[in-house]
Parts: sequence; C-alpha cells; structure tokens
Amino acid sequence: VFKDSTTVISGIKRLKRGLVVFGGRHLYLLGQHHTLPDRILDIADYAGRILILLAHGQIFNLCLKKGLKQLNFAPFRSLYLMGRIRGGCLYLGSIGHGLLVYRLKDGLLMREQKMTDSVRDLAFYGRKMVIANDRGCIYDFVEIIPHPCRVFRVAMTKDWIISGGEDGKIRQYRNGELIRTISVLGPIWSLQTSGDWIWVGNNDGHLLRFKLGGIPQRRIISTGVKVFTPNAYL
Repeated sequence: VFKDSTTVISGIKRLKRGLVVFGGRHLYLLGQHHTLPDRILDIADYAGRILILLAHGQIFNLCLKKGLKQLNFAPFRSLYLMGRIRGGCLYLGSIGHGLLVYRLKDGLLMREQKMTDSVRDLAFYGRKMVIANDRGCIYDFVEIIPHPCRVFRVAMTKDWIISGGEDGKIRQYRNGELIRTISVLGPIWSLQTSGDWIWVGNNDGHLLRFKLGGIPQRRIISTGVKVFTPNAYL
C-alpha cells in the first residue's frame, strides 16, 4: 500500500478526507507530500480544519490548496514523546512526567496524571482510554497489562486492545487475556485499526496490513499482507 524505504512510518490516521501516513517531518495525504519543521506527533480533524501537532507543541493548520500555516498556540516548550488531538483537547506525554491534558482553544491545563514511566502512546474508544508506556499498557489508569519490553504504540476497539512493542511484536488482548501475537521486522512505530484490519508501520518504511481476529496465538506465525505500490499513497 505504501513504500518509502527512507522514512520510518510513525503514524497512520484516518481523516475525513482519507488515510494519512506520516513519519519524522514528512506527511503524505491524498497524493501530496508535506515537510514540517519538526517531528510530527499527530494529525487530526478539528472544527473543519486539519491540525498537525509537532514534537515541541507547535500546531499547524494544513490546507490542501494553500499549504501549511502555523497557529498562534504554542504554550509548550518541552520535547514530547507523544501527542494526540481529540475532542477539543490536547494530550501530551513526555519522558518521566506522565500525561498532560490541555484545552485546545486557550491552552488551559485541565488534567495532569503523574507517572514514573514515559508515556509513549494513547488510544481511545468512546470514553475509554488506554496508555502505552515502558512497563506495558495501562487501561484507563486502573488495569496494567505487563509486557516483556517497552510498548511504543497502542490501539483500541470495542473488544480489543492491540499493542506494538520494541521487540517487533503486535499483541492482541481481549478482556485482559493475550489472544494473538504477530511478529514483524523491527520495532512497531505506528499502529491503527480500521474495521477488521490492523495497519502497522515500522522502521523499514513499509505499511503492513493484518487481519484483526480471535485466532488462538499458537496457530499464528505471521499473516501480514504486504502490498507495495511505489510512489502511491493512500
């Protein structure tokens, strides 16, 4: 589906206008390639606009016809590992400082959740939230799912929690139980669900697709479907 051996794919998001793939300072949407001044953390639809969040808290508005424009909203000066734009709020995770939640319209700090481990990713399903950190997935600040390595990416559906680890393994959990494990080459840098599919990006620049399902772990070796189309973007 996507191939660029020079870019580490660190994010996959489905927007109203299509699927966007980004890595480092590079972003691909509807056949367009955009280069940002800093590492991209997240991209989201917000109030009819496409907003892009960068690693030092900068926010850009992307217009497909007019290009990029930086917004006058950057009260943050730290370097963040994780950032998400959702429901008018900005979620930021940093090294050893937990999770910070700001109101997007005025920068007001709404919540600060202290954690000893680095917050590396965040996923939502309705009002439920799951956090990925160095010890494992923390489900809604209550349940901890232990991992043998650092968890770089996490995704969530109605019935599933999916994690992507430093060890190159995608783990699927249901009701806290490990159901299925898939191995790929290299750490998991991006993870996204869409319908019955899991989209995965790692450090070889390839976008992989896996079927989401409850097949027992012992029967699975690796069932990824690689579809390479050079110079074409979703």
